[in-house]
Amino acid sequence: MDMDMKLTDWIAIYAALVSTCVFIWQFWQGKPRVTVAVVHGIVNGDHGAYISVQNRSAHAVSISHCSFLYPGRKQAVWDWLKHAWQFRTFPRRLGWIHAFLPDDLDLKLPARLEPHDSLGIFIPEAKLFDHFQGNLEMMVVFKVQDALWKDYFTNEFHFGFPDFETFERSEPDNSGS
Repeated sequence: MDMDMKLTDWIAIYAALVSTCVFIWQFWQGKPRVTVAVVHGIVNGDHGAYISVQNRSAHAVSISHCSFLYPGRKQAVWDWLKHAWQFRTFPRRLGWIHAFLPDDLDLKLPARLEPHDSLGIFIPEAKLFDHFQGNLEMMVVFKVQDALWKDYFTNEFHFGFPDFETFERSEPDNSGS
């Protein structure tokens, strides 16, 4: 075996490495990267959930609809393991109930988000309270779905806008005495 490498061999190795890096870069850039977050918000005096949808990818993404999930019954460990084995996935929202938002909301959906663009969706709490009559745990996770049925979930949103009077009373006394 001849271990001497010629200049053309080194050039071929360099070209293979560069083309592999370009392929990986193009693959990474081709994936849609959408970030979804929810915070408490006030619009025209109404308290509610403000959902921010941000397109962080290099191409446009079409957002088709928004819905929400809320906890149903607690799942046993056995149910969780059975689901993980059957579907070969990590069941993050097992036992949660999927619900659609009321039809009378103006969600501006479907929407096309250009690269590095964002969309804001405001949902008044009064529209969501109807689903939680008698439920002690008033928490939701919003789901935004693109046109290719890829789901993007927000963080958990707990109902009840913060009571600012409670914050004012709980502040430490800094009068110096």
